[in-house]
Amino acid sequence: MKKRTKVEMVTATTSAIRVPNWRTVVLFWTISLTIFYSLFQMGLRNSPSPPSSLSLPSSDPIVTYSEQSKRLYDKMERDLQEKGPVFLKQGETSQSLSLSDLFTLKDGIISPVLKVADPPVRANVLHLSTEYSVPVSEVVKNVFGPYFENTIWYQDSNMYHFSMFHASHHIASVPATEDEVETEAAAVKAVANKLCPLEIILDRVLLTSTGVLLGCWKVNSGDDPITIRSKLRSVLPRAPEKQLYDAAILHTSLARLLGPPISPTEAGSGDHLQVLHELVSKINNEIRGFKALVSELWYVEEFDLLALALGGRMKIQSQIKLERMGSGAGNFIKVLLRNFDVLAGPVVSLVYPLHASVKAIEAQSHADDKQWLTYWVLYSLLTLFELTFAKLIEWVPIWSYAKLIVTCWLVIPYFSGAAYVYEHFVRPVFVNPQSINIWYVPKKMDIFRKPDDVLTAAEKYIADNGPDAFEKILSQSDKSRRYKHHETMYVEEYHYQENFKSL
Repeated sequence: MKKRTKVEMVTATTSAIRVPNWRTVVLFWTISLTIFYSLFQMGLRNSPSPPSSLSLPSSDPIVTYSEQSKRLYDKMERDLQEKGPVFLKQGETSQSLSLSDLFTLKDGIISPVLKVADPPVRANVLHLSTEYSVPVSEVVKNVFGPYFENTIWYQDSNMYHFSMFHASHHIASVPATEDEVETEAAAVKAVANKLCPLEIILDRVLLTSTGVLLGCWKVNSGDDPITIRSKLRSVLPRAPEKQLYDAAILHTSLARLLGPPISPTEAGSGDHLQVLHELVSKINNEIRGFKALVSELWYVEEFDLLALALGGRMKIQSQIKLERMGSGAGNFIKVLLRNFDVLAGPVVSLVYPLHASVKAIEAQSHADDKQWLTYWVLYSLLTLFELTFAKLIEWVPIWSYAKLIVTCWLVIPYFSGAAYVYEHFVRPVFVNPQSINIWYVPKKMDIFRKPDDVLTAAEKYIADNGPDAFEKILSQSDKSRRYKHHETMYVEEYHYQENFKSL
């Protein structure tokens, strides 16, 4: 008999030990998974995608950005050899425009032809600062200057830019009101705020058959052009489906040739092509591999065609600085603040409600049941809403923070928003309107403590005044019900209310 008692004691002791261990394990894994999920989401939001591992939506999905850009630049480099210098015949130069549409030559002076863009062209461009554009521009002028006197147009070094995406262009125009332009500018700014500066390298300089001298670049660090264009497309759904440039290109115009080079010898026109190849080869020998940092994204309205390239009328609607993610405590705090919604969201919406729900299940009182049952119903509805209207929510930049605030109101005991929703919106629909509600309104407590429920209030009153005093209150309440539809009584800090609703 004693042995059996000892076995039972050992079993009971073992069970008592196991229960807390299992609870600790469950709590540990819940917290660990929450932290992992938060850090993973923060990483997705802030880390740029490596250029070498991105697949391309426009062609073979296996081909990476690096391979795609190389194929594209190789094809562009062969263009001059295959088609010849078409610009010498005053043919098409770029964007379905001829040289006569862009420039006039009078008395040895080249002047751009500024044609009104109606509606204005709305372009998103990455701007290259003069710290990097001026050295490149000087090399171009030194190499090409001796061979072209009045037959070359140099791109303004203050306006070196990379065309990324057009919300509207002259081939497929999309009119927009002032309010729509402001909305587009705000959407572009939201995209730019999530981009890091781009570390780029000059892959090569090439001359097209239309006479445009291009600097073709590749991204070493940061989001590649395909990713940036994809992000801009997602926030500018009204933009023309067909854009002006390939998704993988990152280029800037350096100069435009308007006529043949001046040959040191009296060679025929057949040698023009060879001279052009030699000049391009020389400029590549000097600046190929040049590194630069792109740190600004512009949203521009061009009121003249090619206003950025030709110095026409334009308005920079947004000039957004791409912030560098540095190191140190200050930057770490900055990252945490920027991703506060990602870090706090799972804790507020899942971890704490799960903990409180388990406590409510184990508690003898059922006062918290409606709070957490209502919360989980509302949480499910909110999640379903997000899944259904995901595309619409992308246009609301403050959605994650608004959701966090509403969730805090629903779960924090000081507010008990879920219980409020139940009492004021759900319960009146399902409960018989002829009912009696006895409310206890306690003194205000701090935000981390929950006000006592009516059962706790009754127990406190009995403990302070005795059961006879409580019975007296109930007797008075019963008498008042016979004569009145509404009766309110105040007893010290306890506020009880009887509310009768007739059918």
